[in-house]
Amino acid sequence: MNLETINQQMKSWLVELGDFIQSKSDYEIDEKADFRDLVSEVDIAVEEKLTSYIRSLPEEQTILGEEDSNEDVDVNAEHLWVVDPIDGTSNFIKQADDYGILVAYFQKGEPMLSYIYEVETNTLVSAQKDVGVFINDEKRSTPENLKLNEAMISINPRKMNRTELMDTVANQAFDLRFLGSSASDALRVTVGKYGAFLSPESEPWDRAPYILIADELGLHMSQFSGAESTLVGDESFVFGTKAIFEELFA
Repeated sequence: MNLETINQQMKSWLVELGDFIQSKSDYEIDEKADFRDLVSEVDIAVEEKLTSYIRSLPEEQTILGEEDSNEDVDVNAEHLWVVDPIDGTSNFIKQADDYGILVAYFQKGEPMLSYIYEVETNTLVSAQKDVGVFINDEKRSTPENLKLNEAMISINPRKMNRTELMDTVANQAFDLRFLGSSASDALRVTVGKYGAFLSPESEPWDRAPYILIADELGLHMSQFSGAESTLVGDESFVFGTKAIFEELFA
C-alpha cells in the first residue's frame, strides 16, 4: 500500500465524515458505563462508515475501535487502524463543539499515519512518518519548548482532584484548561496553544494518534511513569513539551 495515497484518501474520508456528523440533529443517545459515559447512534454510524472505508483498502486491515468489540485484536498486525469515531461525545451531544475524530495507522506496531479532525472548526491534523505534521495541508514546525510556568496545561479537574500532580500543576503552571475532548485538547498542544495535555487514564483510541505526532514534532508522549505509550488497555499519558515532562515527572 502506498502511504501517501492512503494519507490523501483518509483525509478525504474524514472531511466527508465530518459533514455527515454535522448533518445529524436528531439522534438516539444511550448510556454505557454510567450517566457520564454516553454514546449516540451517530458515533456508531461514523465507526461503521469508517470501518467500511478502511476495509476497502487493499490487503487485510485490522481495526481497533471504540464502539466495536475489541477482543483478541492483534496490535502488532501488518495493518492496524485505531479509531475513535467521535472523541468528546458528551461535547457533541451537549454543546455541539469541541469534539473530533481520531485515527492512527500502524504497521506491525510502528506508527505511520495519524489524524486529529476537529469537526466544528474544520481543523485537520495529519501526520506521516518521516514527512511531518500538517494542519489543513500546511506543514507545522516544532512548538516552543514551553516550561510549566509559561504554559496552559490541559488536565481533568474531576479525575485528578486532590492528587499531588493536580496540586503541582495548579500551583506552578501558568493556568489550567480542560475541554473534555482528547482530540480538542491534543490539537491545542499540537499548535502550541497548550504546553501539555495530561490524562490519568485513557484507552488506545484516546491516545494513539499522539505517538506519531509527538515523534514528528519533537514533543514528548509517554505514560506518567515515562514508559512508552502502548496500544493495550488503560494507560495514563502526557503529551506536551519535553521541558514540562521533565519538570513534572523526571
